Amino acid sequence: CYVRHKKISGEGFENFLNDNEAQVFKITSYDLEKIRNKNYNNLKAHTQLWLDFWNDNNEQQKYPLRLNPEISITWREPKKSRVEKYGEVTKLYDPKKHNRYLHSQFTLITTFTENALSSEITYAFQDIKKKGEAIKDFNKQINDHFSKKIESNKLWFYGIDTGQVELATLCLIGSNGKPQMFQVLELKRDKYDYEKTGFLKNGTEKKYKAISNLSYFLNQSIYERTFRDGKFNQTFNELFEKKEVPAIDLSKAKLINGHIVEYGDIFSYDRLKKINKMRQEERKNALTLEKINHVRQALVSNMVGIINYLYQKFPGFIILEDNPQSWIEDERMKFEGRLERPLEWALYRKFQEVGLTPPISELVRLREEFKVAISKGKQTANQKLKQFGIVCFVNKEGTSLHCPSCGNKAYKDDKEIKQDKSKKIFRCKSCGYHNHNESKDYPGLDNNDKVAAFNIAKMGLKFFKI
Repeated sequence: CYVRHKKISGEGFENFLNDNEAQVFKITSYDLEKIRNKNYNNLKAHTQLWLDFWNDNNEQQKYPLRLNPEISITWREPKKSRVEKYGEVTKLYDPKKHNRYLHSQFTLITTFTENALSSEITYAFQDIKKKGEAIKDFNKQINDHFSKKIESNKLWFYGIDTGQVELATLCLIGSNGKPQMFQVLELKRDKYDYEKTGFLKNGTEKKYKAISNLSYFLNQSIYERTFRDGKFNQTFNELFEKKEVPAIDLSKAKLINGHIVEYGDIFSYDRLKKINKMRQEERKNALTLEKINHVRQALVSNMVGIINYLYQKFPGFIILEDNPQSWIEDERMKFEGRLERPLEWALYRKFQEVGLTPPISELVRLREEFKVAISKGKQTANQKLKQFGIVCFVNKEGTSLHCPSCGNKAYKDDKEIKQDKSKKIFRCKSCGYHNHNESKDYPGLDNNDKVAAFNIAKMGLKFFKI
């Protein structure tokens, strides 16, 4: 969307409202209210995008930053738990503090595209064939851009294995085919019940349980403002363990204050499992499906946040399993919380913002419907597109059965691996690899899902080299 200026008289505006039975609402937020009071400190990233869009420089440069036309407006009632805790009749009520959960409100949801001028063609009204051809051209540009980095090992591959128990597991490898280590934090297991007494603004004491309030123990300014004891570093070291890993369970991890925290959000995962059980017992209950979708969105947001954070340091390709829609629908009958499609869609949208996935809205549908001619010797076969910018797809068959070290098939089938998988063991008879033994070349693959994610990433590496 672009900014268009149109003048209208007061009377004309009133007539417009009356003719269309329209209402006018003020667009505002906590940050925008701060700006109206000339306070520009600590603005959130999305607020800065909003300001930059309306800036004269954006208009003069022909809108490299664009407000996408797909918007939605939701309605939310006051949150009961917040009203009971911070409402007007409570001791903690502060009329000067804007607590959005105390009031009913409309929420305007928008997205932005950065670097929009990098794509000169608008695909919105093209047919499937033209969009498919545009995607092929887009992929060529992406591949040309990254081709020089693969030889110098400055290109990375993100393998993502999805499932029903661990909803999504990520493994990062370099272009040398070896796991790439990155730092994560883990709340020590004996600190799950740790709590510390802090203070609200009015001086009232409050207990903060670490596992439920991780940001209070990860951000020094928040910590000092809350606990006022000058012991941030001491408490941080007491609670958290720093680890170097190549793979993590995305289902329970979360990016908090610039740290990837394993088990940073175990509550959303547990809540999804509980709601799904309710859904299975009463499949026609639309309310439980709505709750499932809400939690799935929260989990996918956590996952994409982590991937995007890592991507700033380790640019490359994101590799997913090529699951057909019919298979996903069958699996959802068993477990409504599966994340394959929501995660795929969220990755497209996130990386469209920086020009790394095609600027087309219906990529999920195109992946199912558009076929491209692939030549194999004298024969030509039509196949689905496997690449959409930096997001690529590989055959899911056998990803959990092959040895990460030698590449041979370590198990005949899923039945043979079942017993080892229950113990988080992966072992190869061909080369002797065992994922619980110290491995200099393949560390950190301590369960079968991480092995599968590694194999998916490696298949993506082979796909790119071809």
